Amino acid sequence: MNTRRMIVPILMGIVAACVTLAPAARADEYDQATRVTFNQPIEIPGNEVLAAGTYWFVMAPDMGPAGIVRIFSADRTKLYAKMPVQSTLRRNTTQDSEFILAQPSQNQPKQLLSWFYPDRLYGHQFIYGREEEKTITHEAKLTVMASPAASAYGD
Repeated sequence: MNTRRMIVPILMGIVAACVTLAPAARADEYDQATRVTFNQPIEIPGNEVLAAGTYWFVMAPDMGPAGIVRIFSADRTKLYAKMPVQSTLRRNTTQDSEFILAQPSQNQPKQLLSWFYPDRLYGHQFIYGREEEKTITHEAKLTVMASPAASAYGD
């Protein structure tokens, strides 16, 4: 009889702990860390080109509604770029990260336009200079999907 009385508080404690710890399961949401692999070079603002490979896209913390995106190497030891972005809106959310690229008509690398984290309507639009912006608006757009990171420091 005493055993049954002890089980109820223990079970309630376990349930309370699970509910409390559930938000930590997606700890990357605050910085929206996303690992993506490009199979070809990608141009980013500033006339810089990321070689084909794996990169981490991470939002700098507490930068307001727009923000700063940092692009790291696959092992997160090298910072390739740190650039301002502005907020942008999409029509529907997805379960994966979404990258929108402009596809130039010539043999130039695709240009990174925006990035959306899973389950969010608002994303990050990369800011190009006026001359770059003129060419981007007339190019075809391409969407690339990437799974969100499992953890901020894991694979």
